[in-house]
Amino acid sequence: MGKMPKGAGFGAVLALVAALVIVPATTAGSATSASLDFTPQRKCTQVYLDGLGAKKKTVSVGQNLATAVTALSNGDTLVVSPGDYVISYEVAITNKSDITICSGPTARPTIKQTANPYWILSVANSYNVHIEGLELFSINDAKHDNVTGIGVIEGSHHVEVWDNWLHDLPACGVCSARSMGFNDYRYNRIWTTAGYSRYNQSAISLYSSRNNGQPSRDGNGYSDYVVGNMIWNSQRVRGRVTDGNCIIIDSNNGDRTNAAYLGRVYVANNLCVANYGRGVHVVSSNNVDVVANTLWHNIRDGLDGHQGELDAVYSSNVNFVNNLVETVPAANVFDSWGIGANVAMAGNLFNGPTDRQFAGSGYTMVADPAMIALTNPQSDPRAGDFRPQNGSVTIGAGVTSYHDFYHDVPLPKVDFAGKPRPASSPTVGALEP
Repeated sequence: MGKMPKGAGFGAVLALVAALVIVPATTAGSATSASLDFTPQRKCTQVYLDGLGAKKKTVSVGQNLATAVTALSNGDTLVVSPGDYVISYEVAITNKSDITICSGPTARPTIKQTANPYWILSVANSYNVHIEGLELFSINDAKHDNVTGIGVIEGSHHVEVWDNWLHDLPACGVCSARSMGFNDYRYNRIWTTAGYSRYNQSAISLYSSRNNGQPSRDGNGYSDYVVGNMIWNSQRVRGRVTDGNCIIIDSNNGDRTNAAYLGRVYVANNLCVANYGRGVHVVSSNNVDVVANTLWHNIRDGLDGHQGELDAVYSSNVNFVNNLVETVPAANVFDSWGIGANVAMAGNLFNGPTDRQFAGSGYTMVADPAMIALTNPQSDPRAGDFRPQNGSVTIGAGVTSYHDFYHDVPLPKVDFAGKPRPASSPTVGALEP
């Protein structure tokens, strides 16, 4: 595996941005930073690794990954050496803190799961965990229907999943389930997921987040970040066609035994292409900002003919700002069914059917997709180019600021590829021209 780039097109270059842009180690844009500079980068630079001393551990092909992870002490970094790892067990980070698991700065080791555990790599009852630079995949069939790439589960918080490739996974790509929030999923490339799970999975999912007793939001006003991911071909081929979403923020409003999650989620600069479910699906989850994403030709199964690329079902305090949506005839750009209170829009451009459309303002319908004029959109974004061409109605059409009912919604300072966005005239969607 490990051969994602195809040809010499710009799509292949974008697919490698996170792996190849090496800058000094930083927490810029993370849940602990006051910055919104989401320039693609890695934490495990050579400078960072050279400075670790005895806290740096390594594991090589032929050694047991799970054993190596279990042996880590708090504060350690495990460098996964280049090569192809084939495993039949779960790699579990449990009851640890300040742990990093990464490849070297220019490597991407592959980890193939041949059994059927719930996770290839899981994080439980742990915090300050960083996972970076790996390629995880499974056997993509009904016999391996449980397998998720990375799971962030009970008792965990402040988990960063950066610049990983996750694909051919019968269940979820990156999923948090009943975690304690402050999770940061960015720069990942995720494809061909969610086809066989019994649990209605998606490529990226934040499900039933719990409060952890700490301040519920960082200096930017957020707890969780889903930023700069490229996701395609998430699908559901088993049973009812209900999920296979690109990104879902799900069931964070609490239940009879758990309080509603107090954090706010920031979803920005993502490229969602040709998934079979929705683009960004916010359901039973308050306090979400969906900003500067490009959603292209998702909902390929049509669902029931009403579902939208964007929605806020049973969800309140949700903002959609500067998003570009170009959908297929069987889908809908926005689904207002079950919409909650204080759902607002600003600066969005939509092309596609308008059944159950948003009743307010803050969006412009573009009748002809030729006016959007993306350079070379393809169902496999590795072979395409989703930058707008000269003359596109998206260029400079975004709002420069937006204040909702409670707070200022910050705009990302760079685009999906790390290109600076002009503060006075940002382009709508994930990519500047």
